[in-house]
Amino acid sequence: MEAQNGHRRWEKNFGGYENDGGIALDSFSNGDIVIAGWTDSKGSGKADGWLLRLNHQNGQIILEKTLGSSEADVIRAVKVTGDDNIIIAGTTQSPYYHWNAWVLKLDNRGRTLWEKTFGGNHLQATSNKELIMAGYGESSGKKQTWVLKFGE
Repeated sequence: MEAQNGHRRWEKNFGGYENDGGIALDSFSNGDIVIAGWTDSKGSGKADGWLLRLNHQNGQIILEKTLGSSEADVIRAVKVTGDDNIIIAGTTQSPYYHWNAWVLKLDNRGRTLWEKTFGGNHLQATSNKELIMAGYGESSGKKQTWVLKFGE
């Protein structure tokens, strides 16, 4: 929509024949839009992380990428960094049905720069493009909470 008068500039639908959803979005310095979430329509057969980069002028797909393992994966937060790289955070399922926190940094063409997985699944994207994650682990039979903060 155009902010000044509420007129629709363009509208697009994305996805396939299964369940697909966008959960988070951000924008690049040139105005292009990145949408992140999950797809059951593409990828490994279970939910996969799904990333779309759209042209801000017409909504055309510039980049579409599925991410994750052979188990279920969902992107829950996305931030574009000052240098137009992409940081995504979400959850990934282990083969034993435990959910873990999952963080990746991609370049603006969708190539993975690094990827990390942590035991836990609670995360928050901050307004200054940082990610805060929390979870718990077990050591010596006792559970302990951890908090992790990522910057650009």
